[in-house]
Amino acid sequence: MDDLVAARIIESLRTGEVPLDLVGYFTVGRAGELSQAIQGLEAAEKGVSGLCFVNGPYGSGKTHFLGLLRAEALRRHFAVTHVVLSSRSCPLDRLQVVFGALMAQLNTPDCRDKPAFRSVLNAYIAMAERELITTGLASRPCRHPSCGSYLTCGYGCFAELLTKTLAADGPLTTGFHIVLTAYFNANRSNDQAGMRLCERWLLGQPLPANERRTISRLARITQRIESISNESALSSFGDAAGFLRAVGYRGLLLMLDEAEMMPSAGRAGMTQSFLNLVSLMAFCKQWRNILCVYATTPFFDNVFRMQLGSLNVDVGVKEWLTERYQANQIVLSIPERRDLVQLASSIYSIYEAAFGAHRLPGQSWLAEESQAMLNQMTARDNTRDFVTGFIGRMDRALQ
Repeated sequence: MDDLVAARIIESLRTGEVPLDLVGYFTVGRAGELSQAIQGLEAAEKGVSGLCFVNGPYGSGKTHFLGLLRAEALRRHFAVTHVVLSSRSCPLDRLQVVFGALMAQLNTPDCRDKPAFRSVLNAYIAMAERELITTGLASRPCRHPSCGSYLTCGYGCFAELLTKTLAADGPLTTGFHIVLTAYFNANRSNDQAGMRLCERWLLGQPLPANERRTISRLARITQRIESISNESALSSFGDAAGFLRAVGYRGLLLMLDEAEMMPSAGRAGMTQSFLNLVSLMAFCKQWRNILCVYATTPFFDNVFRMQLGSLNVDVGVKEWLTERYQANQIVLSIPERRDLVQLASSIYSIYEAAFGAHRLPGQSWLAEESQAMLNQMTARDNTRDFVTGFIGRMDRALQ
């Protein structure tokens, strides 16, 4: 292992954080839970979308588990995004903000360690141009006499081409179609301001009427589009998955972390957050190629039941939601003692790679210290406590 990578892992773990893209270096157990989540990926690859709940107490390794699932999804050529929910910066009661975070934090197999948003748009441009050429539409007269060809027509005919290209995943909503057409036209004319405007819409940012009219002009239509809203965001999730599928990815893994923040959003915010969660569960029937993973703590179980009880919907709907919630849970327990011993050994090896094997005590010290850590653990301690405590002992051994 590269010493810089090893040092990055240790520094993150020292502060209780998890380097999402590097969890494979220090993973123990979780094979059964990961296998359960992979079934959801396999279903999404076949077009059957789903939502699962990763449930575990604080410090049990939920974010670590999401990192494992992320690596597996990238290996299967999925696009992935990890959205950390927050009552201030990314609240679940405003799905348009969650959608923007999804797009901004998108990763792909060829863009694992930096945002892939623009590279995906570039792939779309290349795909669209390739389709225009290979289908002969670039020079073929279109059905509008005043336009000349599909390439110069703008929204009407270009949208038809996109519909054919994305036919396997269903049609895009009008707004998404218009913005992609406008982006393609702005790119062809090297209109950087126009491209940035389209990017802002795709990132879920609210645009004033004059900027939305500019996008319409770029698409060469008179129809004005609306910004993505809380109500339209769910359709946009489906659009994003279809778009990603069209440019070559097998699906979208959407991971919503820190879902336990819902109660901190206030009464109105928590109610809307729950309604949005219910909508997420229901929309899985309409989406294709999406696996949505919602990370929670055991406390969320009470929130779910309380909010579900307050919903003014048919009893059958409540029963369906309860069944979906219970049937799609992946429960993470605290690792067993032998797993923690193995985890300590993995972290010791990473520490050696970062700071030099000659500077650390030997294997006998490792065995004694990991056992001492286990003997001192209480019922309140979790995996995160064990990791940070063990790194603290190694830090002191170097002093």
